[in-house]
Amino acid sequence: MSAGLAQREWGMHMQCWRGRAMAGFTMLEVLIALLVLAMGVLAAVAVMLNATRASGSSYLRQMATQYAYDMTDRMRANSAQVGAGAYDVASGAAPSTFQSNCVSTVCSAATMAAFDKYQWLTDLQNNLPGGTGSVYQPAGAATTERVVQVWWTDGGVGRGGVQQSVAVRSIM
Repeated sequence: MSAGLAQREWGMHMQCWRGRAMAGFTMLEVLIALLVLAMGVLAAVAVMLNATRASGSSYLRQMATQYAYDMTDRMRANSAQVGAGAYDVASGAAPSTFQSNCVSTVCSAATMAAFDKYQWLTDLQNNLPGGTGSVYQPAGAATTERVVQVWWTDGGVGRGGVQQSVAVRSIM
């Protein structure tokens, strides 16, 4: 009878041990779960950073396009000067070379063209990183046809960004 009692105690001891092993998580399981969770959080952060970067790039492209159409609208308002070449701007021209003031004084059409170029180039330099622009007549085109091109540095000038451009071709 004592052998049966020992066997029964041994069986109860095994049942108790199996129940304890299945009752909770081991430290290894918890660490693996934390690792999987951390990788998921890092992936979500990476997606958010890429979305933010793309959003900033999209904003700069939209601004550059808006400035190109702004100059096109200025030329349409003073179309007589377009054919005379008064709106032509070489790439990299400094705004100060066109400085004039048509806000508080009455200007001629030619002076208004210089003022428009000054305002446009100043806006490009102040609002786009590395911003500049040009206006030119394409080869073989009509005298009233112009290409307005805007350049900027996407990603920041100091961080080795990439030069981007937008061009609008229009007949006045």
